Amino acid sequence: MTTSELLVKDTDNTEEKQTKTPKKKGGNKSLWIAISLLFLCFLACSGTAFWFFTEHYQPLVSKVDSQDNLALQLERVAENQQGLSQKIEKNQNIHGQTEEKLAQTLTHLKTQDTRIKAINTDINQLNGARASDWLVAEADYLTRMAGRKLWLEDDTHTAVLLLKEADLRLEENSDPSLLQVRQAIAEDIQRIEQVNPVSSTDIALTLTGIINTLDSLPLNTLVIPDTEAQALTQVSDDIADWRTNLARVWQSLVDDFVSVKRNSTNVEPLMSASQRFLITEQLALSLQQSQYAALHYDAPLYEASLQQSISIVEKHYDLTAAQTKQFINHLSELAQKDISRPLPSSLISHGLLQKALSSRLNASSTGITL
Repeated sequence: MTTSELLVKDTDNTEEKQTKTPKKKGGNKSLWIAISLLFLCFLACSGTAFWFFTEHYQPLVSKVDSQDNLALQLERVAENQQGLSQKIEKNQNIHGQTEEKLAQTLTHLKTQDTRIKAINTDINQLNGARASDWLVAEADYLTRMAGRKLWLEDDTHTAVLLLKEADLRLEENSDPSLLQVRQAIAEDIQRIEQVNPVSSTDIALTLTGIINTLDSLPLNTLVIPDTEAQALTQVSDDIADWRTNLARVWQSLVDDFVSVKRNSTNVEPLMSASQRFLITEQLALSLQQSQYAALHYDAPLYEASLQQSISIVEKHYDLTAAQTKQFINHLSELAQKDISRPLPSSLISHGLLQKALSSRLNASSTGITL
């Protein structure tokens, strides 16, 4: 290509560029306008969308959240309602049981009230009983006490006093139907007063004192008299004294062959210490048997034991001593005492009082029922 052609071509290109440049400026302006319009439209749409979101969607979301909360609350309310229903049902069961127990309690109270009224009626009947019934009851109690004093304590004196007190109670009653009972009391008093009044305690104490003196009672021992110097006797010339003379001759011969010495030592008994102990214990045992018999009113054993004691004293003790003689006399006096004491086996008045009291109680009251 030639230089001219190149110049022509460059010129043409330059012209084309110059002609095209104004067109490009006008297109850019339109583009910016379009972009601005689009941006404005976007802003308008965004604003519209934001407005729509704030005005419509957000309340809708809030409503949905509220509905969810309400649903949760409804579930909780349902659960609470179910729990309340269970509690109500449980309370109803408890209430039913309470009402049942209350009904039972009321029934029991009514029954107790009926019983209390019956007891009050019985008490009023007992309070209204005749005073004579109480006097008969006192007399019955006194006769029972008299029996205990008689058989358990062997106290006849107190038993008689108690029976007399019982008779005074019946005398205050002034009931003719009790005359038979009073007659029985008088008979019981006579039977008790006829009992032997001997005191077994006094006899037992007396025997105890005797036993304590056994060690001082003298035993039967061998007594060796002191030898005294005998005066020399001479043979008489009288033929009538031949026997006396013969005895004197014999005595002189004995004096020549036998020497007698004075014994100044204590005389020992023939029995040993163990024998003396056994004899003393035998006598003490015999006296203790008589003491036991006296306390139990066993007359045969009492008399036999004392006779055995007297036999032991007469056999082994010194009968020449005053103490021994007094000892034997004392035992003989005790042996002569009658210690037999048969007590009445029962009191006639007690049985009659029991019958009279039972009949009166049955007539005045049917008894308290609990």
